[in-house]
Amino acid sequence: MKLKEAILAAGARKGTPCVFVTIRAALTKPDATDLDECLADPTVSAVQIQRGLAAEGHRTSVETVRRHRRGECSCAK
Repeated sequence: MKLKEAILAAGARKGTPCVFVTIRAALTKPDATDLDECLADPTVSAVQIQRGLAAEGHRTSVETVRRHRRGECSCAK
């Protein structure tokens, strides 16, 4: 395989959906909007988001929040 083919193949996002798809589906519409606003707000840290979600019973990691924000999760495709 040529390098370009390997790089392009590595960019394909497959597998399980991003955890935020699952979390958002479990939220009320106002809570989903609040989550989206917090994710878009650079003054709200990934740690704050993770801790807030955990306090409400939603399991995720800080790195998952960061990856979602960077658009490196399966949502970004």
